[in-house]
Amino acid sequence: MIGIIVSTHGNFCSEIVNSAKMFCGEINNIECVAFQPGESITELHGKYDRAIDKLDTADGLLIFVDLFNGSPFNVALEKAFSNNKIQVVTGVNMPMLLETIFQRMTTANIMDLLVTAQSSGDAGIKTSQEILVKPAEEDDL
Repeated sequence: MIGIIVSTHGNFCSEIVNSAKMFCGEINNIECVAFQPGESITELHGKYDRAIDKLDTADGLLIFVDLFNGSPFNVALEKAFSNNKIQVVTGVNMPMLLETIFQRMTTANIMDLLVTAQSSGDAGIKTSQEILVKPAEEDDL
């Protein structure tokens, strides 16, 4: 199975996973790693190591982080450099997490999940402007 870690600054990781459970029930093989104020990078490495030890990563590990170049990302990237079965995705959001969790039930290919994570994360971002304002070509019909 492919393991999932959600890692963020503060408790956002736990809260987004708890919110995802509202849609998909209990989620197996997922861990949260929260980087708290005052913690060191060494402590964050330890949290990642403990989370990885709890997961079934036989088919790989997908790590979702909140920010590109933030501490959770930098440590996750170090883990990915040392293990080619680990992939990292930045900008975690609910559509990204949900679609990946659902897709993981039907695939053991981490690269497929990586594509799903990025495309669903991008597709889930909308503005009121694009929803409420009809394109000009629709007005002419």
